[in-house]
Amino acid sequence: GGFPSFRPVTGLSEEESLLVSLVHYRAAVEALSRLGDASEKTSAQRREGNALNELGQLHLRQGNLTEAEEYLSSALEVFEGVSDASNAALVRCNIALMLRHRASKLEAPPTPPERMEPERRTLLARSVQTYEEASASLGPKNDSNVGIWTLVASELANTLCIFASQLQTAQHSEDSDQACALLRRALTLYQSFGMTERECHVHVQLSQHWSALCQHWAAPPPPGPFWLRR
Repeated sequence: GGFPSFRPVTGLSEEESLLVSLVHYRAAVEALSRLGDASEKTSAQRREGNALNELGQLHLRQGNLTEAEEYLSSALEVFEGVSDASNAALVRCNIALMLRHRASKLEAPPTPPERMEPERRTLLARSVQTYEEASASLGPKNDSNVGIWTLVASELANTLCIFASQLQTAQHSEDSDQACALLRRALTLYQSFGMTERECHVHVQLSQHWSALCQHWAAPPPPGPFWLRR
């Protein structure tokens, strides 16, 4: 798993170099299909997917999220086509990150809303789902995938915390309950691979959640004491 880094061709920008590489990888895939060389074709397809992923990451860094999504979706299609679960999982992580960026770019309402805005909720939910799909494609953690598995699980937990924090700014009990459920999931993930510092952070968020609920439920003291009549 993992992607090698590209070095731009002299005189070309990084994007131009990647686009040139992509043209040649696709031409190689087509030629190898005609030759019937399945092994070399698969290798060329992986390199094509690599170039698409690099282009997606480049546009993600530049804030061009529409272009990033297009390239990353194409990269995912290529890696799934050659049954490359590890690289498909890494591309899904990039897609999930792109969805988080989309959510963060939405304009915040002037005052805390009663419920989280539907578009922001949808984007963060899709990001969580994409990380979950990446994890599912890897299967159970084992010696061959432990590095990628931990990366995916860590980013999933981080996104659950981000989603929960956004929900906690709303003032509806259903959003508050969902935030608590997301934090508990994140806590379980952090505990599974020993991220103690992040685990402590989630405990703080959960304590703030319950503290806020206690303040919400608190009622003024009764005008007592009351005595039984005799």
